[in-house]
Amino acid sequence: MDISMCSESPANPADTSFAPITRPFTSTTGSASSSSEHPRGWKERKWIVNESKLMELFQKCSTCLAVMADQTIKTIGSRITVSWKCSNGHSGHWESCPNPRGMSEDNLLAAPATQFTGATFTDITDKKTTHYNIQASYLIPVIEAAYKKQEDIIKAQLICQTQDGEGVQLCGDGRNDSPGHSCNYTTYSIMDDSSNQ
Repeated sequence: MDISMCSESPANPADTSFAPITRPFTSTTGSASSSSEHPRGWKERKWIVNESKLMELFQKCSTCLAVMADQTIKTIGSRITVSWKCSNGHSGHWESCPNPRGMSEDNLLAAPATQFTGATFTDITDKKTTHYNIQASYLIPVIEAAYKKQEDIIKAQLICQTQDGEGVQLCGDGRNDSPGHSCNYTTYSIMDDSSNQ
């Protein structure tokens, strides 16, 4: 399973854990600095900006300062792209974030930021397709792999504990989904009382 967002191959293709490429980053307090001082990709700082303030940057052509004659704005999740043409014929294209392998970095970061803080999609927006597609394609496989790895470790410890004659003291608890709608789903958790695992 390839869950990477870059074109570089992982060191171990069988490793399904998510490990973004890290680059050294030194924060600067100055208002302007060269782009070589700032990291690219996952470590790069992110900003939330109002659309009206962002669009102020596209009022005049950056080449000749002529008025923009045509603008096309497209959004996919948190990613915005602006294509423009000025009255003198200059044109350009701008994207709010990189789009490696057809997946917006900011969209990919928004999904785990939501899930790993315990929030749900409805807490952050009203369009859920992008969020849940990212969750199904990238987050759930990583969570399942980590869960399975931890589960195997605990099972091995419990087997050793049983073989050593200590036995296993199981306790459990079940929880249904919220009453009032359907109560179709139940989660039942089991743990070893002596090791709290």
